[in-house]
Amino acid sequence: MHKKLESRLVAAEIRYLRKVAEKTRRDHISNITVRDELQQKSIMDIVEMRALGWVGHLVGMENGMRAKQLAIDQKRSELANRRGVVFHQDNSRPHMAIVTRQKFRELGWEVLMHPPYSTTPSDYHVFLALQNFLSDKKLASREDCENRLLEFFANRDQDFYERGIMKLPLKWQKIIEQNGA
Repeated sequence: MHKKLESRLVAAEIRYLRKVAEKTRRDHISNITVRDELQQKSIMDIVEMRALGWVGHLVGMENGMRAKQLAIDQKRSELANRRGVVFHQDNSRPHMAIVTRQKFRELGWEVLMHPPYSTTPSDYHVFLALQNFLSDKKLASREDCENRLLEFFANRDQDFYERGIMKLPLKWQKIIEQNGA
């Protein structure tokens, strides 16, 4: 890893940890003390330990979750309600990993699973029709894209949108029958 990138990563980590701990430079507390108070390993230690060539983002990392939990408890207590933290699952690979799911259980976080599809009319009706409309078209420029979108919406009448809205109760019922999945 380049030294410049490493120093930027460490600086971002320290800014984040100080924000979570509500400690500024004016408090005359060292970065190491802030890290120790939050029981965090250095991000570079974690990178080296796992032999990673890249880091997605600090908060998504295993140890970053503890800092995030502290921040929620201290700064936004209304979010840490009597049921605890509710994590809205977006089905991305890092959130689906076994290690991550185990960490959620360890922290006592409730995981709200993301449905495999949305209940919004646009996802079911408008976007599907738009996808079909654009499937055989080549868009060479932004202007070309805008023109195709204008053409698509100009050719849709009120019945098109009404059909999409009328299908919603059936789709909601399906989600209820599948317990939200």
